[in-house]
Amino acid sequence: MNRGLSADLRNELKEFTSEGYMVVETSYIGLRPGDLIEFSYGYARGRRYGIVLKTDNHFNGIFLSRLGNSLYNVLTCESLDEGIFLSLLNRMYGNEFKATYAEAYSIAPLNPPAKRKMKRQSKYPRSVRDFRTLNISGLSDIFKITFPSKDT
Repeated sequence: MNRGLSADLRNELKEFTSEGYMVVETSYIGLRPGDLIEFSYGYARGRRYGIVLKTDNHFNGIFLSRLGNSLYNVLTCESLDEGIFLSLLNRMYGNEFKATYAEAYSIAPLNPPAKRKMKRQSKYPRSVRDFRTLNISGLSDIFKITFPSKDT
């Protein structure tokens, strides 16, 4: 079933599995780190897809900002090369322990070289360019993709 999925994501998924996949419409409440999702965000046109991540401080991927907004950590994948995307799926899909910012950071192609010197040292000196913190009030039309062979 391909309901709601963009053609780009359908093509990527054909390369990942020959056994098929299921698409389930869900809300932000049903998401866990390691889930592959496609969604609309804010006023931007088009669909985006990515993998829900957790961080050291937010084990389920959702957290409350200082302004009181509920936010989700997502590694967006629509701009990634096919090989990198498939590698991410193999490493992180369905694995709450590996679906982390640190794991994404460890993949060299996701980390462009720093262009300027940073004023303060952080745990991750270069940022993963496709890592997004999304306000749940802007998320809509969320579809979760599941692979039966990987979930059993």
